[in-house]
Amino acid sequence: MVDDLKSLLAEMRRGGVNVLQEMPSHVSGHFAAFVEGPERMPIELIQA
Repeated sequence: MVDDLKSLLAEMRRGGVNVLQEMPSHVSGHFAAFVEGPERMPIELIQA
């Protein structure tokens, strides 16, 4: 879990990471996204 996912995603994009999907906040207030990891495996990131 990360504290500021939107900032982290912006930094990752600048570094060349492919952001596959961003999902808006749910009722719980969590924001999530999937990025492309090694061997094109999706990795889910969740904001705490």
